Amino acid sequence: AVVSTQSTGDVAASNKPKLSKNQKKRAKKKEAKKEDEFVIEEITTGITEQVNISKDDKLTPAEVEKKKKGILKKLRAIEELQAKVDAGEILPDKDQIAKLGKKGELEKQLNEL
Repeated sequence: AVVSTQSTGDVAASNKPKLSKNQKKRAKKKEAKKEDEFVIEEITTGITEQVNISKDDKLTPAEVEKKKKGILKKLRAIEELQAKVDAGEILPDKDQIAKLGKKGELEKQLNEL
């Protein structure tokens, strides 16, 4: 009987197709992209935590005025949209319906400021 001197690792390696230069390059880019996505996720998580912390802090009078202006602008847009819907000029789509539904929430935010 003839005994093979090759190890099983060599047999497995010879059965595997060799990757071309471009295939190796793509695989390397794919791995790097996965790592980048993980880093981005960590960064955005940190930003979210910072934003939540800053909401607890007191706002300066200028920031309060800026927020009020923004909320009032949104409320005006909602009122204009509601007037068009009431007059039958437009049929609201799902985004517009969602916008109309936020009116109470915006008024509540305005009263908190």
